Amino acid sequence: TLLAWTMLSNAYLYCRLLDKNDKNRVAGAIGFSVRGPEIYVFKFKACLAVAGGAVHVFRPRSTGEGLGRAWYPPWNSGSSSYLTTTAGAEMTSQEVVFIPARFKDAYGPVGA
Repeated sequence: TLLAWTMLSNAYLYCRLLDKNDKNRVAGAIGFSVRGPEIYVFKFKACLAVAGGAVHVFRPRSTGEGLGRAWYPPWNSGSSSYLTTTAGAEMTSQEVVFIPARFKDAYGPVGA
């Protein structure tokens, strides 16, 4: 059995390709590089989607300058979770996130 492993960083996947014979099966993806003029087209039989989380989904409790501050990088838009769940994938371990402690009278990592 041949196992091909490709790790691609600094790329944004924006479209999933469905199998023409089975519309419930993802057969590939299309994306582009965030650092250069490259376009990526992936074709696969199986895929492991590792979602990076999402930032700015909810407004912070603080007002004014609290909006826009984030502990995680602001480009974590949740697109990987969106692409997989809309394709019907079963997402697991969504509760495993890092939540830093809040502290009084200051902006913490979670905008408190």
